[in-house]
Amino acid sequence: MSYFHIPLLAMEREIGREETKKLISSFTCPRNPDIVNYLKKSAIAHAAGGITQTHLIFAKKENVPVMIAYFTIMPKTLFISDKSVNQLPPKTKAGIVSSAAYDEYRKQYELPATLIVQISKNFTDNANRMISGADLLEIALGMIKKAQSLTGGSIVYAECNDNKKLIEYYKPNGFAIFGERLPEASENDRNSGKMIKQMLKIID
Repeated sequence: MSYFHIPLLAMEREIGREETKKLISSFTCPRNPDIVNYLKKSAIAHAAGGITQTHLIFAKKENVPVMIAYFTIMPKTLFISDKSVNQLPPKTKAGIVSSAAYDEYRKQYELPATLIVQISKNFTDNANRMISGADLLEIALGMIKKAQSLTGGSIVYAECNDNKKLIEYYKPNGFAIFGERLPEASENDRNSGKMIKQMLKIID
């Protein structure tokens, strides 16, 4: 199956804000309400303000375009401690050590990265069955690689709940865990006691 993507801002320019809101209002993801809330309540404003950029993924069903997924990305500066870098796979560690700025006083590396803010399939009317998770991530990484070829950088940063299935979604695609953090107040897992895992990948 072939896919095509449209930046959210381009969609808004093409059909207007109200029609764009109507389009994304049908998006559902029962497993993660944060992903749905972000798309419906924040994505347009954040894209217009240059904070993040959201891309809508479509496929055709009976020759009619269907929104099957979306992802949101943004630039992010990472600060990674010596200890965390030393725990990374050798190839990833070497890439960071050779290219990142090092703060001798704080004993940490500073490097530009692209954060995958959100990424999800659309579960409305079984649209999620029209694309695999691997294909969705591949599309997102392809867009990030293209952007970084113009702006510089080679690091992709992602976060996920401390869930084996989610972690295994990223690991086969070259992501490695380098840290963890407590959920913020706005995140659903704030009171669960579970940490948010932080992962990165170097794009070749």
